[in-house]
Amino acid sequence: MNNNFKQTDIGLIPEDWELHELSRIAKITSGGTPSRKTPEYYSGNNLWVKSGELEDNYISDTEEKITNEAIKNSSAKIFPAHTILIALYGATVGKTAILLKEAATNQAVCAILQNQEVFNSEFVRFYLITIRDKLLSQRYGGAQPNISQTIIKNTIVPLPTLSEQKKIAHILSKIQQAIETQEQIIKTTQELKKALMQKLFTEGLNSEPQKQTEIGPIPKSWEVVKLREAVAYIDYGLSEAIPKNQAFEGVKNVSTADITREGIILYHKIRKVQTSDRIIERLKLKDGDVLFNWRNSSELIGKTAIFKEQPVTHIFASFILRIRCDEIKYHNYFLAYLMNYYRELGVFIKLSRRAVNQANYNRNEIYVLDIPLPPYKEQVQIANAYRKLDEKIELLKEQLNSKRQLFSNSLNQLMTGQIRVKDIEFELNENLSQSNLLA
Repeated sequence: MNNNFKQTDIGLIPEDWELHELSRIAKITSGGTPSRKTPEYYSGNNLWVKSGELEDNYISDTEEKITNEAIKNSSAKIFPAHTILIALYGATVGKTAILLKEAATNQAVCAILQNQEVFNSEFVRFYLITIRDKLLSQRYGGAQPNISQTIIKNTIVPLPTLSEQKKIAHILSKIQQAIETQEQIIKTTQELKKALMQKLFTEGLNSEPQKQTEIGPIPKSWEVVKLREAVAYIDYGLSEAIPKNQAFEGVKNVSTADITREGIILYHKIRKVQTSDRIIERLKLKDGDVLFNWRNSSELIGKTAIFKEQPVTHIFASFILRIRCDEIKYHNYFLAYLMNYYRELGVFIKLSRRAVNQANYNRNEIYVLDIPLPPYKEQVQIANAYRKLDEKIELLKEQLNSKRQLFSNSLNQLMTGQIRVKDIEFELNENLSQSNLLA
């Protein structure tokens, strides 16, 4: 810290910052919902924001739009661009947005209108994000507790000069933009992987003629076999409860909760269980074991991962089947990618037995699953293509986490004055930051 601080009701802030109650520097109100009994109210051109659309984002379009007549005959009202929105209740309670165009909102959204002579809307929005936990701690009500409009009005905001507010907002907005760009790159790469799966599992690598089979089109040189013809054996895991908290003693036990939807094992989350040496020896995982989630909620049954050798022994839990391939016939990574592809297609849901909120596809059923059998060399090449994409996606996610951590650290330090930007000279290029749309 390179400046002096003063003690205030909200803690230490820089001496040259001032405290303001939001209701004294901004008009604060909420919206309304036109009657659903008049469907034509929802066929207009006025943007109408619902609380579920608030995701600490910018809003320039909405799912629903309402007519002028709807506004006239309800408590909905039009708010200008630059208005800060915060969800008072619902699934997104405490989340924010900023209007890039004028819009109305429903009653679950609180609107803080811009006062450009006193504050920068983006700066105040970032401050509301900083104190979100504090706002949520004041909620009241039943199953979906609310933040009241009164809580927002009584919120105390520390403000530096308008120039410094804009600089802080600019820096944080640039980091947010980098995060959004990274998220889009990850989404595009994941979509590329899905498209590649569809292509390679039906067309192969060599663009050879296809043939129709009981599992759909496959390259002419491929066969269709039962899974039992391609694997060495399949085992059930340990049928014992896993402690909720991490234990110091025992053996690491991979559960369905430790495998992501994409088939990644979260090794750092795996908990320990205590069991006999005999069971550990029988269930001990080896590098390359295929782990198949045979019982779970409908959308997750069939998620599959490859176990990679770890410094300590791991076993596996009861809702997982361990599949060891006959490596002469079938490549373990090829099988794992095929299983996740089948899950995406809904194959296991169609074939499974259903219980309440559960679907089962056990060892006997998976043994007779029809699968494609390409030449082993082609399996390896296809698996390597997917692995490269997976490695790229994981690297992109690591970079995303770094950017999110940078945002979190910068948000905390800039919004508390631990880092000052008042003396930094840089031009706020209007094409570089969303915050400049709001300056």
